[in-house]
Amino acid sequence: MSVQNETSSVDSICEIIEKRKVGVLQLQFSDILGRVKTIKVPAKQVMNIINDGVYFDGSSVVGYATIEESDMVAVPDLGTFCVLPDSNESFRNARMVCDIYTSDGNRFEGDPR
Repeated sequence: MSVQNETSSVDSICEIIEKRKVGVLQLQFSDILGRVKTIKVPAKQVMNIINDGVYFDGSSVVGYATIEESDMVAVPDLGTFCVLPDSNESFRNARMVCDIYTSDGNRFEGDPR
C-alpha cells in the first residue's frame, strides 16, 4: 500500500481524525453487482486498521466467497480518506475505500477495484 499524496499519509489521517473529532470510520467496498458495502469501526482503531486491515465474512457479500473460504480482509486505500459532511460537529464520520484480500494475503480476484 503506497501513500499517494500528503493528505493520505498515516500521520495526516491520524491528525485529521483527532482535529475534526472523527468517531467512526466507514470502510467501503463494492460487491460484484456494484452495491456499496460498509464496515463501520471506531476511528480510534485507525492504526490497527491501516496496518492489518479488517477481517470480514466474505460469504455474506454477493459473489465473494463460499462459507468454506469466507475469511476476507478489507485493506483501506489511504488516498481515499475523506471526512464526510455532517451536521454533528462533535462526532463525525470518515470513509476509506478498501481493496479486498483473501485471508492468505492474496488480492481477491472478484474485487471490482
